[in-house]
Amino acid sequence: MTLGAMLAFAAALGGARAQGASAWTAEQTDHLVKVEGQYSNRHYGFRLSIPAGVSAWRTAPPNPDHGVMLILGEHRTIDVSAAYDAALYGSTAALMDRRVRDAGGGPVKRFTVQLGGAPAEEAVVGGAAPETVVAQWRAVTPENAINYLVVLVTTPAEQKADGAVLAAVLAGYHHMAPER
Repeated sequence: MTLGAMLAFAAALGGARAQGASAWTAEQTDHLVKVEGQYSNRHYGFRLSIPAGVSAWRTAPPNPDHGVMLILGEHRTIDVSAAYDAALYGSTAALMDRRVRDAGGGPVKRFTVQLGGAPAEEAVVGGAAPETVVAQWRAVTPENAINYLVVLVTTPAEQKADGAVLAAVLAGYHHMAPER
């Protein structure tokens, strides 16, 4: 998801994300669709399993469906999304450079990993203060010019527990042929 699309999705959440999953109201989610069990995005060609007990949401039509956001708690989310490379990053490395620069903070750790069986890059950015979030991205831009992102935003105190949920999401994440 491009930064603009991610910001638009966060705005669509109407501030509910900041309150945590248990504080969501009907008014805050009337423009969203709850996702349980499995999420599949045929347009961008990916699917994943939603771990039991995790609240997950996607935007409701007529808004574009780029992915799903899993709400782990206050200021803690996993965003799984895809978008065409409209910003013309051209490579996963360029996309990751931009995401890391936009996140600020530091230090940054980078790894070569897999996402849905495809080579991917992972970056971990620590916040500048103890209460700031830790952001972890996994991204891949295969030949179809779609950027696939999995982004964990968590706090240092919850990083281990949220990392276990991320591992479950990654284990259930698969690419498939996009429908055009």
